Amino acid sequence: MKTVDTFLAELLQLGGSDLHIPAGCAPMVRLHGELEPLPYQAFDADYVRNVALEILSPKHQDELFEEASVDFIYEMEDVTTGSTRRFRSNAFFQKNGLNLVFRAVGNKIPTIQDLG
Repeated sequence: MKTVDTFLAELLQLGGSDLHIPAGCAPMVRLHGELEPLPYQAFDADYVRNVALEILSPKHQDELFEEASVDFIYEMEDVTTGSTRRFRSNAFFQKNGLNLVFRAVGNKIPTIQDLG
């Protein structure tokens, strides 16, 4: 299990849409449009960098360090449903260091009827 999976599982359990892991701050989840901190102390830049390196492919690592940002898809098994969950993800540098953002995306493309 990757380090980030713990935080993504919390995101899913809370019913949030986004997970933010910024260097210098506690991780946050977006619930009902508002960012709410998770009950952790602020993560330093080295911790966030290690979380990123644990999940980024060598190609994505190269892109991150050359371009200061990389978009990627991250997948994990949702232990509550046993299905794979996908996250549209971004890693980027800001003043305090590396930041990671994950947006939960559905595994099924909604139909026009689903969207209303």
